[in-house]
Amino acid sequence: MKSAIVLFAHVVGLAVIRALGRVNVPVAAFHYSPNEMGSLSKYVTRRVRVPDPRKDENEFISKLIDRLPRIPGELADPGR
Repeated sequence: MKSAIVLFAHVVGLAVIRALGRVNVPVAAFHYSPNEMGSLSKYVTRRVRVPDPRKDENEFISKLIDRLPRIPGELADPGR
């Protein structure tokens, strides 16, 4: 089964996490703010702390790319 990454796990992110979790899709929550309640959801199978993209966009993107080989099925690398 494919899994999903949810970026910014606050109000809308929490709704997405719950919807995916209820249909048994594994969810990785990429969060950068301590008030992102969705990252604590019972449906989250992996939590990844990332830099705030509004403050350091390049580091945020680097962190996403770094996760490609570690979380199969979440991000597709078209070069592979």
